[in-house]
Amino acid sequence: MATGAQLAAAVRIQCWYKGILESSLSRTDRIIGDFFEKGISLERAKNMSFDELSATLRQHGMLYNMRRAILRVFHLCVARRNAHSIASPNLNTRVFLSAYMVHFGPDFVFETVDGESKKELMEAAWALIESFHRICEELQTKAVQDVDRALVVDFPPRMVVYVQKFKAWKIPDEDKLACRIKHALSALYAARDQVCGAEPSNSKLVVEFEAQQERLRFKLLQCAGKGVLKAFDEENGRAHLPAPTAHSAGNDPYSTTREASKTTSKNMYSTLPGRMTNEQLAHELLIDPKFKLDEKGGSDQENPVFARIREGFHVAFWDSLVDDLRLTPPCYVRVVRVISEVRDGIIELASGTKEEASIKSAVNVDAVKTTLKDVGMQWGPSVALLEGVVDVVKKMQAPMRDVETREQWIVLRKSFADAEFHEEEQPAAFCRGLEFILDRVNLMRIDCANARLRMIAPVIKLHGPEYERAHMERRIKAAAVKEGGVVGGAHGGALRLTSEWISKAVIEVGFEVVYCCSWLSCGMLTSFPCCPQCGKDMSHTLMKGMGVDFMAVHMKAVMGLVAGSEDITADNCPETLKLDVHRLQACRVEFNFVVLGSTAMCKLQALGPKSSTAQMGALSLLSAFFLEYIPRSGDDSQIQKGFVEFVNGRGVAFEEGHREAALCVLQQSKEASDPVRLVMGGPK
Repeated sequence: MATGAQLAAAVRIQCWYKGILESSLSRTDRIIGDFFEKGISLERAKNMSFDELSATLRQHGMLYNMRRAILRVFHLCVARRNAHSIASPNLNTRVFLSAYMVHFGPDFVFETVDGESKKELMEAAWALIESFHRICEELQTKAVQDVDRALVVDFPPRMVVYVQKFKAWKIPDEDKLACRIKHALSALYAARDQVCGAEPSNSKLVVEFEAQQERLRFKLLQCAGKGVLKAFDEENGRAHLPAPTAHSAGNDPYSTTREASKTTSKNMYSTLPGRMTNEQLAHELLIDPKFKLDEKGGSDQENPVFARIREGFHVAFWDSLVDDLRLTPPCYVRVVRVISEVRDGIIELASGTKEEASIKSAVNVDAVKTTLKDVGMQWGPSVALLEGVVDVVKKMQAPMRDVETREQWIVLRKSFADAEFHEEEQPAAFCRGLEFILDRVNLMRIDCANARLRMIAPVIKLHGPEYERAHMERRIKAAAVKEGGVVGGAHGGALRLTSEWISKAVIEVGFEVVYCCSWLSCGMLTSFPCCPQCGKDMSHTLMKGMGVDFMAVHMKAVMGLVAGSEDITADNCPETLKLDVHRLQACRVEFNFVVLGSTAMCKLQALGPKSSTAQMGALSLLSAFFLEYIPRSGDDSQIQKGFVEFVNGRGVAFEEGHREAALCVLQQSKEASDPVRLVMGGPK
């Protein structure tokens, strides 16, 4: 028989348990209610694009409410099935949410859905989220003990299976991605070094390169670990860089491999100035009716730094493609993608001709995929595929390409023969052949584009100005809409930089050179702010439309750009000169080169009498150099390096003292504060 004290204790325990149970049920109702109100439904996820789904699942509020719901359902299921061995701390909300992306966007998550591990992951992902949503729906109207037992019993094991399948897929996929990231980072490191001397440290290009560098370093840290990142940075001379964090990288540490790979390859190129637009082409044809695209599909006026950066990214891509073929097992996805690009490019160019059928016969992409899936890359059929495409290219390309195509193909065929009995060399040899064919196809595209440019040049000559004016008017109207109707002016609008540029020139001309309002009769030129005869300033003659004054302002404005010290970029160039940025940059380079040469010559002549042998020898060397050398950048150090190469490559004899005297003068002339350089008009 229980005592009164024991009964009282039992009642208190029952009340406490009832309170806990009621509190737990109430909390469950709130969590599940928040999930349906602020979480994501299967129907909503199904109707969203992959980018929208990915962005939604990363929102802080979404992560918070989904985590609460996931943990609540998991704990309730584990408690009911008495399976306390399944540990909830192993649950990761982001990994769980990845199941939505795996199921609703497999084409964006995986490079290919082939393979058992990927299929098993897709099945496990759907089983998990389908079970989770059914439990949540029942919890809306039922107590946990009334939820279908089969659902409750199956949910924890489904969670465990999904996590296992996720890790089994992610680990080898991250190994593949780590290899690609290393190639991309190497190209970015080199690009960052290249752009340092060509762009200001706060330019959009430099900032974007640094941001992408941090993203990739953080992704490499996630994929391969701290030791691999440290060793890679030391190998590339970046040991001083601090360890990246999710905050510094601005990255989601649980973004999918496929997504990161796409972003890496896309952003590297998109960071650089894009290829020429129709407006740019029309502008170039207006200036030069014989203008044509270069072999890279751009203008030969492109900044050489950007050209070297593009080449670095190009090399990184093909190196990573070789590594794809050396993986165990090999990854053929990007190889097939390049083959498809070659095939589609030739079909586009051969549309309506007999060669269209030839390329379709030579390259059957579906058959290539099947062969690679079944037996992998066999060397004989792979070389035969390349030879078939090259035969079609030879028939289609412009005659002027025949010799170089034949010579390069002979070299490649020799490398194919050498690789036949050396399996380790086959991936690199095959990729070289694929790169050669893709380059040939791109050259055919460029040749066709240049032929079209010749055809439209007469039309552009007649209607080009109206075409450019229409583009400018659209930009002005767009700026007016964006800024509430304010267009132009010194403080906003589509022509803000142009207005500031011209206004500055008017002010400077007004204080330097002022023409009398009756300049035709007196021809008076004065350095006074106002004309001493009529007392009127520059603005008076400008308002009257005096052509000579407009010319003076224009000359001052252009010289301010060419001879200025601020770097000319697309961001700070006047809007009316955006299409001529490369010309202004070339003028700046040429101007600084002339200033450097003039300064060096004057300083040499001032060193001593003309009869000085060392002086005359140095003067002779510098004269020949400045007449023959073509500067590619405004960096005086590069010019000095070019002088050394120029002298070393000359066939005539010279005394060592002559070269040393010339180098000494060049070094002195590089200083921006050099008084002779300032007189010659160097940047202020």
